[in-house]
Amino acid sequence: MLSNPLNVIPFVQRHRSLNGLLDESLIDLQMSILDEPDAYDHVIKCHLYLRLRNQYVKPLLCDQVSMNKFEPLFNEVTGKRQVIGKYITGLLVFMATDETSTEITPIYQPVCLDWKDYDGSAQKDRYVIQDTGYGNYYIYDGNDFAVVSEAEKNKLVANYRKDMSFIHTIGGANYDPFNAAHDVTACLVTFQLIYKLLDETPSETLFVTNGIREIRSDQTSPIKHMFIFSGEAIKEHQAAPAKYANRSHLCPPCSTIFGFDLA
Repeated sequence: MLSNPLNVIPFVQRHRSLNGLLDESLIDLQMSILDEPDAYDHVIKCHLYLRLRNQYVKPLLCDQVSMNKFEPLFNEVTGKRQVIGKYITGLLVFMATDETSTEITPIYQPVCLDWKDYDGSAQKDRYVIQDTGYGNYYIYDGNDFAVVSEAEKNKLVANYRKDMSFIHTIGGANYDPFNAAHDVTACLVTFQLIYKLLDETPSETLFVTNGIREIRSDQTSPIKHMFIFSGEAIKEHQAAPAKYANRSHLCPPCSTIFGFDLA
């Protein structure tokens, strides 16, 4: 299978402010693309598997972020990096909600992952977040990224854990509370993946949408709530083929090490 990384050099030539991408380990994103209509199916199933305070999660589309809004976050974490060696930058995107809303609020933190080792059994290079306080915490307010304190971030994430309930398997029927051993705290999405999606769609807008991941296609398969990242709004019928990333790394509590296929 051919490798499918972000075509970094011509991309940076078009976007000089993102020159730091040239220093990163280049990721093979071949398995990070989900084509419509599967993306729509993964979104609409939120109505079946998720409840927030015993109600539907709505709206399922969380944020629409223009490409240029990511630049300060990318440069924030790239500028802070001090370790010499291979690395990858990205965003940790936390699931959060306020006390009364039926909407999920993504909270974004720029992070830097430094190379740890090569895992021969998984055949992946492993990268570790050495300092989870690398970047500020942000909420997208519809216009720009606004900083929130760590205390506020912790409060909003705690609301999510307290108020969300899930059907945890494809064949399940009962809504169970958040389970720290099973349910997802955050997604990790690399800046390379964000910019590849934005580079391949004309709008240069990233859509962040609630979705479901079925780990296997059988009745006992674990169900995970996640964010889907796309270069187009996810709809049942698209006028043209679109690409969606639903292969972002899911982060249960305490996960700081992630495996990547390098290009």
